[in-house]
Amino acid sequence: MVDFRSELRSSSFRGIAFEMVDDDAAGGRRIVTHEFPGRDDPFHEDLGAAVRAFSFRAVIIGSGYVARADALEQALLQAGAATLVHPHYGEIQVVVKDTRRSHTNTTIGSVEFSVSVERYSATGGITVLGDTARKLTFASSSMADLATTDFLSGLAEGPFPSFVMADGIVRLSSFLSLARDMFRFNSLAGMPALPTFGALDAGAADQIATLFKGVVATARPQEIPIVGSAPAVVAANSEPIKLMRTLAKIADSSIDSSITPSSPSRQAMVANATAITTLVKTHALAAAAGVARYATYDSRNQAIETRDLLADSLVSLRDRQLTAGLIPAWRATTGVLVAVTEDINDRIGRLPRTVKVQGSAVRPSLAVANRLYGNDSSIIFDRAADIVKRNNIPHPGFIGAKPLEVLING
Repeated sequence: MVDFRSELRSSSFRGIAFEMVDDDAAGGRRIVTHEFPGRDDPFHEDLGAAVRAFSFRAVIIGSGYVARADALEQALLQAGAATLVHPHYGEIQVVVKDTRRSHTNTTIGSVEFSVSVERYSATGGITVLGDTARKLTFASSSMADLATTDFLSGLAEGPFPSFVMADGIVRLSSFLSLARDMFRFNSLAGMPALPTFGALDAGAADQIATLFKGVVATARPQEIPIVGSAPAVVAANSEPIKLMRTLAKIADSSIDSSITPSSPSRQAMVANATAITTLVKTHALAAAAGVARYATYDSRNQAIETRDLLADSLVSLRDRQLTAGLIPAWRATTGVLVAVTEDINDRIGRLPRTVKVQGSAVRPSLAVANRLYGNDSSIIFDRAADIVKRNNIPHPGFIGAKPLEVLING
């Protein structure tokens, strides 16, 4: 019968060997439990994986044990991460949290160490972002700049019947009309005046670029003079987050042609529709990235949902560009994806946490706040107002029996 111990690795730290006589490993999830007054069920918030920790007893025994024990002690006290060779887990990069050296009169010729270490990560998932707003602006501009070249290269070449050009112009105009309707449906400041097109050419692409730059400008704070007071810094469109979401929905729309490319003219119509769709999708998402720098999020959930929505749309556009062989555009879109993710992730940690709760009856906002946060009058009024604002409640006196997003207490 094979002794399993013969298959274990020899223990060492920073290359200094020792005998590991006992060990244990700890892990799990970082769970924060939030309890609300008047509610029996707590809310458990998962903050990610807990640090992987190891503790063990290291024994130095045999000839020259004093010198070898001194060397191990110095290694354990040295700053920085190092390699621990663990009998069961193999090579692990760790940092030493705690160590204790002990001697006993009953075991002459040996030294024992009690050691606690944690798995080391070079970055810990933290990236120094610098000026994320500047990165967003640069990445979105680079993405938009390539759109015209790709549009022109995607159009069908050659003399075709006039209906081929007419079909493309109608599709482009229809796409922009759809975008305008989305703005109206979401109660946003209207898109700038929609252009008219005489041909599918560089001029048409420039008009699309100008149109979406105008959309970004509606989210940019500007000083507006007010009679009798100091100028106020406001934006023409005061809801950048809603604007970003609408632009993502526009990008998720399509006017790709569904006709069968059974003739050169039909093939040209399909190619033109594809080029038009890619053009508008690119500018819509470049605009969304440009607007992102002006967004102010009310909660982590709102920031995460917005980030994921934009990321999904950008990934879809990247797939489209890759299929079409538009590699420079694919790289530019990847840059925007990274910049948007970094910008929103940088803000998430500073935002309040929220949770969804289910209302059980129609109540005033103050009663809901009282049930959630207790009887402290110093916070009830503020939390009641937050509930109304956060959930777009028409009247603070009537909050229905529906799911509500509320701040987590504490």
